[in-house]
Amino acid sequence: MKIKTTSIVISIGIFFVFGSYYFSKFYRNNIQTKPIYYCYDSFGIAINSALVIEDLNYKDSLIKYYNQAEKGINPIFNFPLKTLPQFEPVYLLEFFSDSTIAYVVSFYNRGAAIGGSFNKYYVDSRTLHKNPADR
Repeated sequence: MKIKTTSIVISIGIFFVFGSYYFSKFYRNNIQTKPIYYCYDSFGIAINSALVIEDLNYKDSLIKYYNQAEKGINPIFNFPLKTLPQFEPVYLLEFFSDSTIAYVVSFYNRGAAIGGSFNKYYVDSRTLHKNPADR
């Protein structure tokens, strides 16, 4: 009985490892079929990395920040400081109904301490561009 239980646990473990690998590969390939954009702020003289949020509770603060930046006002942000690299592509998952906020995925490898190479963010749609920023 003990051998049967052990073999069931090992079988479930092997199935989980291989299943996770193939699901992850399928999910990444599916996301990479989405539209590609580059996310950067071009409101000022210099091109800057775009600020992003992970929680929609900060949506109004993000919109207010970019409204001020667009008008040339020195903006203040009230959300955790996170940015996306301006030269790495992001994949657009969806625009929200008002098209002000977009949901994107970044595969940029920031290291295991920050979340590995797969991150989902909400961005102000005015920071999405079809072409990368000039270097």
